[in-house]
Amino acid sequence: MHDALIKFIEGEVDAEEREILMMHRASVAFREKNGHCITGLKFKGVDEDGLFIYSYAANQSKFRAGDLLVINEEKLKGEEVLNSGVLVWLEEIDYTQRLLKVEKDLLHDPPRANNCIADKGFFDYNSERLKHAICLAYEDEEIVSFLEGRSCLRQDNDFSSDTVESFLSLSRPMTERQMEALHSAMSNRATFIQGPPGSGKTFLLAEIIERSMSVGRSVLVTAPTHKAIDNLLLAAVKILSDKWRVIKIRGKGKPPWLSGRILQITVDDGRLCDLRAPYLVGSTIYQAYKFLQNSDLNFDIVVIDEASQMPIAHAVPALLNASRYVVAGDHRQLPPVLKSSLHPEPLKKSVFEYLHEKYADVVIALDITFRMNKSINEFPSRTFYEDQLRPSKCAADRVFVATADAADDLKHIICRDESVTYVQLDHRDAIQQAPEEAELVARIARSLLVYHKLSPESLAVVSPHRAHNEAIREKFLQSVSNDARLQLMASKVVVDTVERLQGQERDAIIYSLCASNRQYAINRAQFLYSPNRLNVAITRSRTRLFLVGSKFFFPHLNGIVIDARLLALWESYYNYLLDNDCIVVQSINR
Repeated sequence: MHDALIKFIEGEVDAEEREILMMHRASVAFREKNGHCITGLKFKGVDEDGLFIYSYAANQSKFRAGDLLVINEEKLKGEEVLNSGVLVWLEEIDYTQRLLKVEKDLLHDPPRANNCIADKGFFDYNSERLKHAICLAYEDEEIVSFLEGRSCLRQDNDFSSDTVESFLSLSRPMTERQMEALHSAMSNRATFIQGPPGSGKTFLLAEIIERSMSVGRSVLVTAPTHKAIDNLLLAAVKILSDKWRVIKIRGKGKPPWLSGRILQITVDDGRLCDLRAPYLVGSTIYQAYKFLQNSDLNFDIVVIDEASQMPIAHAVPALLNASRYVVAGDHRQLPPVLKSSLHPEPLKKSVFEYLHEKYADVVIALDITFRMNKSINEFPSRTFYEDQLRPSKCAADRVFVATADAADDLKHIICRDESVTYVQLDHRDAIQQAPEEAELVARIARSLLVYHKLSPESLAVVSPHRAHNEAIREKFLQSVSNDARLQLMASKVVVDTVERLQGQERDAIIYSLCASNRQYAINRAQFLYSPNRLNVAITRSRTRLFLVGSKFFFPHLNGIVIDARLLALWESYYNYLLDNDCIVVQSINR
């Protein structure tokens, strides 16, 4: 498997480079239309943090904070885009002020000009680190046997059963499955936790961290994204003793606000060498690789969260940092995003799904959701979790309280008894943007804020496409442009892709399906009709779920010939909505 993992890394890098160079070879007009560049950037200055600020007139791009971009002073094509430009990290997009803030990456400053263009950049920072980590791992028989499914995960001799039981008695109230997972994490070399939506996975991992540190174990937390790492650190720090150090290895640019208990430093900060056990450190897997060169930093246990989104090769640097593991995820939610489709089948899986198959008899599946009420939970539980996921007593009967207002022209959509509403439109030929649908979604979001007093933090809008999200955001901000208070509220509402909302929850979710072009749906069926994507999209909400889309999105209504399993899933979901009186047919002009 060593050689296969090395080829996986090289294949991913090659595929990403080819993809970006192919984008650059297209005309600027094509790149802009398809969300691959922003033109007309005007340099505005450098802020106190050294970030270069550019204004823009229009932004249809798929760029987000954290992306590596290349900025040029003129419109170029092909290899000239990279060769002539300056690489920068995109730190922030300010949609209300129409500003980009970027951090320079290399020696040269980005251009201080008034007609710049930003494209997707490329530079291979990490593949050599990953390949070296794999070589190190395959010199360690314990890690090799673990990855190949041959490890004995038996109870060790650190604690007696009575000692473990006494630890459990000190924990906060837990479900039976959560207690089982905590017992395993305290006793065994590896614990695998499947956490369906809202099942208290983060709460459980925080408890495992606290119990581990209480017996002197230092913990490394990692995940595919900084956001996932931050969420777990924030959950853990609420219950950790003040005497224990909590460190977050920060990424590029200005770090997000975290609790004052969490010290955010760079991976080469000398304070890491002064840590005294037990300590908790959160870092990406690339930063975890650098810990291998720091002989003063030792971990007893590694917690890998959102492991269902992490490729096998990416988990290796984390595994090298300790001999005990807690691997948590849910292979029924979104898998890793891979650039190449040419990898052998086992390597297309996440590290969670791969290990889930290797150690299926010891995986602990959480079975109670504290998020979804019984109506929202019904379909995903039956379809994705063998009808084993049940709402907790506090969640089961939770309802969204609508406020009927004569001025609200969408009360026929919002003020319904059902927790799930599918607003069915009849537009055709939409691909990655649907203007009429974007406008209706923006109106629903505005109504929820204005007439139903939903807070911005309790609402999120998701769709499969970044370009469609940009259209929704633009319409949303336009709809409140005459009211500064509402504009501030609207700017706080998350409008993003399904992928970015995994692991998050809101009281209300608007899921905009967008596509209605038949040929596009056939070509992108594996993406658009992914069971995992549907599962994530419809399980973010606690009390109210709105789906908005054309009836021509549904394959069986549009004569779309695709994989029979995907066709059956979406026909089943449509019939579920129909049988439960969840469908509202809406005229575009109403």
